[in-house]
Amino acid sequence: MFNIKENLDAISKQITKLLQHLPKVKPTSGTLRVAHNKGCPQFYHMIQKGDTNGTYIPKSDAELITSLAQKDYNEKCQRILKKMQKQINAFLRKFHPEEFSALHTKLGVRRDFITPLILTDDEFAAQWQAIPYTGKSISSDVPQLITSRGEHVRSKSECIIADTLTRLGIPYRYEAPLKIAISDNPDSKSKRSSLKHAVTIHPDFTCLNKRTRQEFVWEHFGMMDKPDYAHNAVEKERIYASAGFIPGINFIATTETTELPLNSKHVEQLAKKLLL
Repeated sequence: MFNIKENLDAISKQITKLLQHLPKVKPTSGTLRVAHNKGCPQFYHMIQKGDTNGTYIPKSDAELITSLAQKDYNEKCQRILKKMQKQINAFLRKFHPEEFSALHTKLGVRRDFITPLILTDDEFAAQWQAIPYTGKSISSDVPQLITSRGEHVRSKSECIIADTLTRLGIPYRYEAPLKIAISDNPDSKSKRSSLKHAVTIHPDFTCLNKRTRQEFVWEHFGMMDKPDYAHNAVEKERIYASAGFIPGINFIATTETTELPLNSKHVEQLAKKLLL
């Protein structure tokens, strides 16, 4: 539920990276003073402590001016970034969202009569997984391919995906109905294409990232070496995109051909990257 800590940790890492990658400058002592004479900038090299004027730098010495200006900018950036890091660390030391779940745990038998304000990730996932649904029926002539969870799926590749999700502890629904709004003609540039209607589809998998609590649709396109199938797969992806399902954001697509079967390592990489 609380992604604040993760976001701040990411910002802190980015700050550290910025500090490490500040533009390198030629080691030059002193600072740069900029004055204006009749609207024209004049540059002075401030070296001695207490010297309020400095030594004039002709514009022809652009290397020294650039070095001093960059050095001054870098030092100011460092001060800002270090202050940000201190503020983040001070906040995180006092930020304990787990207190909500700890409070609920301490309530003992009262928990059975209380709806918690904040669900833990596992509690949220359990409620999500427990929502009943009716998937697509599978005809009797489809081979009996059973997942480790005891589900009948349509292909060996779907079995690989399902078992990978189960092994990684990623909640999913197989061929659960999903209502989306699509355009009558998503490829058309005419105004008529803005007219949308609701349809119910059954994605191969609807997955849940427990950490972010975001749902992902996962479609597997298993016969991409067949032109008609490939055409329909591309059309299906476009329909998903028109309904707001974007690859890498909330949509995952895997493909295979007869000569290039589904790679289980690739499936695991995708699942870990987007769903954990």
